[in-house]
Amino acid sequence: MEIPQQAYWAVIPAVIRRDDRLPANAKLLYGDLSALTNETGYCYAQNEYLMGLYGWSDRTIQRLLAALETQGYIRIEQIPGKERRIFCGMSVTQKTPDKIVGRGRQKCRGTPDKIVVCNKDDRYIDNNTPLTPQGESSSRYQPRWFDAFWAKYPRKADKVKAIRAWDKLQPNLELCQKMAAALEAQKQSPQWQKGKQYIPLPSTWLNGRRWEDEFPEGESMRPAESGGMVEDRGLQKW
Repeated sequence: MEIPQQAYWAVIPAVIRRDDRLPANAKLLYGDLSALTNETGYCYAQNEYLMGLYGWSDRTIQRLLAALETQGYIRIEQIPGKERRIFCGMSVTQKTPDKIVGRGRQKCRGTPDKIVVCNKDDRYIDNNTPLTPQGESSSRYQPRWFDAFWAKYPRKADKVKAIRAWDKLQPNLELCQKMAAALEAQKQSPQWQKGKQYIPLPSTWLNGRRWEDEFPEGESMRPAESGGMVEDRGLQKW
């Protein structure tokens, strides 16, 4: 069986993620269907391939596909003697499916394709950096991590810009640990002790990777106390 070409990223629109009528696995399956959708606007993966993704049975795949089709999130066409087509998009009930830009495959290592789905209900922007709406009070990327960073940062100004910088940076756990250690050390430095006007804005600190700053001669960075930075099972925070 030919293996369909699959995009690096999977798209699960908010309206599907929040639809309580769908089983959780149906939402997950939709993500894989969207990743397999090519420039023609449909996915041709058969149940055998979909079963192998998560070890589900054929009956389970049929049930999940039926749930997605019932709610209008996919449209299945079975042409006699030809491949099955699963149209995947927010306008599948129309004759013309949503426009998908870019083939569903990774062109080169480390640079995944970008998929753009355009419709009046949900719009996905061809941009790897999440956009933070004006007035947004929390991050889209690991909001609890950001909230903890914001609580620890001694100068609380231009929060929206700080959120945008955080969402652009998207620090993993290892980087968060480095940032936390540097931040605790810098808070004790003579420069920061002079007053808040000598402390960079949070967005400046994030965009400028100021945790990598070298300390003046005679000063050193001391390891930060854990302060609840690491939790079990990947639920880490500052």
